[in-house]
Amino acid sequence: MQFCTPFSRQRKGQTMVMFALFFALGITGLLAFVVDQGMWYQRQANIQRAADFSAIAGASMLARNKRVDANFTTAVDYAKDYAAFNGFKDGVNGVTVQASVDDTLREFTVQISRREASLFGRWLARDENGKLPKGAQGVLISARAVAEYTYTTKGQLSITGRVYGINDGPINLGLYGPDQIAERGDLYSAKFINTSNGIRTNKDYRESGYRFNVSIPENFGSSAVLQIYDPDSHDSGTDPTADGKRWDENGKDVYVPDGGDKGKKSGTNRETKTKYSLYSDGGTPNDLTDDTLIREVTIGADSSKDKKWDNTFTINLESIRSQRGPNGELINFRLQTATTSGSNENGFNLRVVQPGRTDSENDFTFRNGGNGTDITADGDIPVNFGKGGVGQVVLGYVPANAQEVRVRRFDADTGVTAGSQIQYTNSASSDVQLGQPALGGAGNNVWEVDPLTMPAGYNGATWTANYSAGSSDNTTWKLDYVGDGEQPGDVRLIR
Repeated sequence: MQFCTPFSRQRKGQTMVMFALFFALGITGLLAFVVDQGMWYQRQANIQRAADFSAIAGASMLARNKRVDANFTTAVDYAKDYAAFNGFKDGVNGVTVQASVDDTLREFTVQISRREASLFGRWLARDENGKLPKGAQGVLISARAVAEYTYTTKGQLSITGRVYGINDGPINLGLYGPDQIAERGDLYSAKFINTSNGIRTNKDYRESGYRFNVSIPENFGSSAVLQIYDPDSHDSGTDPTADGKRWDENGKDVYVPDGGDKGKKSGTNRETKTKYSLYSDGGTPNDLTDDTLIREVTIGADSSKDKKWDNTFTINLESIRSQRGPNGELINFRLQTATTSGSNENGFNLRVVQPGRTDSENDFTFRNGGNGTDITADGDIPVNFGKGGVGQVVLGYVPANAQEVRVRRFDADTGVTAGSQIQYTNSASSDVQLGQPALGGAGNNVWEVDPLTMPAGYNGATWTANYSAGSSDNTTWKLDYVGDGEQPGDVRLIR
């Protein structure tokens, strides 16, 4: 028999009170943790947004050629003003705003940091003296943003149809699938990059891929066909009609996420699919916001499109051009190319012809520019050596008022003799300038920069880069210059 005394009933009551108290404290602590985490997450988003806006603001000032001073303090101060406008003023309430410029790579970086206190945790965690223990003082929240800019006018790199689909050149356009590493030489299509710390997420990956401007003269006719040579990623091997040139490269390593910022190798040979999206530019080629999608196609391994000019887009010029731009400008077109899946390389080229043309791939008459049309890569161009040899990359037209002309190239190292130098020439003179001797010796995932000097009496010319490389040398090229500020450069947030 169990007896219940007044003392035991009192102990039971105390136990229940203590249990309720500890339970309440536990729930309160858990609530504090959840509230703090949510608050910090929101603050992190706010800081990241402010860093993005600030980086774009600073880069925009440089793109408008408003550097003002040699050490970029004007652009840096402008970026900090934007951070303050968005609630993060340098030196106030524990906020630190750091801004810097890498004019070699044309990158503007902003980092914002602030220690965020715990809302409930600081009330719960005070010691007997009313002070916060070190662990309850909150967390340091920071965000970093990098905006890429070009001066005055970004390079409109020419695409010449004769270098692909025709026997006289080793170069074509080449995109790798996103399940690849940037070490292959295509900086913007690969989701991963091989670093000293292993495979990591490529912060420069660009889902939108590469942009090409398509110009068609007004007297071209009522319609046009944008042809893509070998638009699929079908097979590896050689084409006997092209002097052993490789169109696409299969059998490449596949990379997949491995948690967090890590990636890992996972087999080989995943079919690459490429999305081609054609837009009308609304008569404003430098403003993408008013572009209208005409048609979009995605092509994988399709033997019916392999190694031939494919009539990918037929354009009704009369219908589109009847609209005109806001000031009566002629409407032209933008082609966006991006790989959406896979790890292999897709090599291709572009040209515009009139409907019904049956000219062969070896007919020079209707290559890009031969019929009044023009296709240029907007800002950067992905070039691949389909076979070893001497190739020529047309970098674009540089006007007479250009200053500080720079050519940048990413990962030009495959099959190139260490110490070799690129030869830069222009169409207006016999002037030859040599690039940095690091070509072939700089290693993977590295930007190399060559400044170009305008010769005496320079009145504007098209510049080209000539160099020798081995098969499968993929390189991402850029050209930009400081001019008179009549047309602003380009700005985009890259990471």
